[in-house]
Parts: sequence; structure tokens; C-alpha cells
Amino acid sequence: RVEERVDEQSGGVLENRRLVKEAKHATKRVKHLRNDIMITRLLARKMEDEVAALERQLRQRKRDGEKMGQASRFLSAVETLAKRSWVTAAPVMAKEVVELKEDTRVKES
Repeated sequence: RVEERVDEQSGGVLENRRLVKEAKHATKRVKHLRNDIMITRLLARKMEDEVAALERQLRQRKRDGEKMGQASRFLSAVETLAKRSWVTAAPVMAKEVVELKEDTRVKES
């Protein structure tokens, strides 16, 4: 009977040791998981910041693209006006060039 009690108690002691080991491992695992969660949160914040920066870049590029489009349309309009002016002004300028040549000839003679 005493041997049975000793066996029961030693079996209980062994069970307690096993449970203590499991608890230690579980505690370590919880610490690792908490660290993983903290690192994941930091990485998520970093990614959110990067996404926000990329969105700002995208908005800026859209604004730049709109400005470039406006500048391009303005330049096209100026070129069109310049071509029209040249077409209208060319005969007048040609006449003035002829007159200058004639004036130069008269002065030389």
C-alpha cells in the first residue's frame, strides 16, 4: 500500500514536471508570438506609410501630367497662331525686302 502511494506520488511528480516543461515552452511561444505581432504591426505601419507616399506621388504626377497637357495645348495654339501670322505676314515682308533692295540699289548708284 505504501508502495502504491509512492508510485502515485512519483507519477504525480513526473506529471507536474511535464506540465511545468509544457508551461515554460508555452510561455516562450507566447513571447515569440507577441514579438511576431509587434513586428507585423510595425511592418504594416511601414507599408501604410509607403502606400501613402506612393499615393502622394501618383497625385503629383497626375497634376504634372495635367500641367504638361495644358502647356502642350498652349504651345500648339501658339504655333498655330505663329503659322497663321507668318502666312499673313510673308507677302508683306517679301514686299519690304524688295523695297529695301531697291532702296539699296538707288543709294549705291
